[in-house]
Amino acid sequence: ETGASLADFRVEGDTDANLLFVDASTDRVGIGTSSPSGLLNLSASNAFSFVYHDVFDDGASEAQIVLRKSDTDTKGTFAETDSGDLLGSLQFHGVDSGSNADLGAYIRATQVGASGTRVPAKLEFVTYNSSAANTAMTLDSSGNLGIGTTTPDALLTITGTGKVLDFTKAGTSHQFLDFTNTSGRTVLGVESSVGGQLLTGSTAYATVLASENAFPLQLGTNGATNMTIASGGNVGIGTTSPSGLLEVGNTTIGPNRLFVTNTDSCTGSYAETVIRNGLA
Repeated sequence: ETGASLADFRVEGDTDANLLFVDASTDRVGIGTSSPSGLLNLSASNAFSFVYHDVFDDGASEAQIVLRKSDTDTKGTFAETDSGDLLGSLQFHGVDSGSNADLGAYIRATQVGASGTRVPAKLEFVTYNSSAANTAMTLDSSGNLGIGTTTPDALLTITGTGKVLDFTKAGTSHQFLDFTNTSGRTVLGVESSVGGQLLTGSTAYATVLASENAFPLQLGTNGATNMTIASGGNVGIGTTSPSGLLEVGNTTIGPNRLFVTNTDSCTGSYAETVIRNGLA
């Protein structure tokens, strides 16, 4: 009240003299501390510190932690937030070399674009080394995830130097990436110690690139198809529909050549093309 003397309020427990402390001079509340450093400060010594938020309901209710931002200094008034506004963060602190509580990592939500019926935002996952912050991961308002970049342009964008992605599996079993759409499926991986897990007839620890359906496997350069392995096993170079085990074609004007060259200058070395019919 106006003109009234300020008085702190404290509740003692069996083992904690400051089980609940209200600091009237700073308008802060402490649980387990008489010097709260924020609006609400929970403190525990030599014990885990838990905060439970229980909901008991047999319907669709759930426990929620809600961080809200309004673009005004007036309490209780909700004003539309703008692009670039920081909406909230979850921070993780340690103690630095100067004995100060300091950031080690945080997750922050930032508005991107004007508000509509919803508020567009991105999430940034930031970590620190001993001296500087690093934005390790960004989830943008379109749902694209960037690792090593703050502007992902695909569902997953990874940017870095050297090794940027490492798939490691202990043991001798197979490991693979699986690319699937409505009708097609492609597998890229490494075989197991016995083989035959990713591809019929594949050998132990083989590198496997395979089409799992009755569709061709194609390789290309400069945006064009150069080689095709048809679903039946025929190989085409310069053609996408080989009519034999190997067909070499050329759609440009000029000679259609196949070179077999041996550059070894040793005596007895030579280039050879062998055409066989029947058993060897």
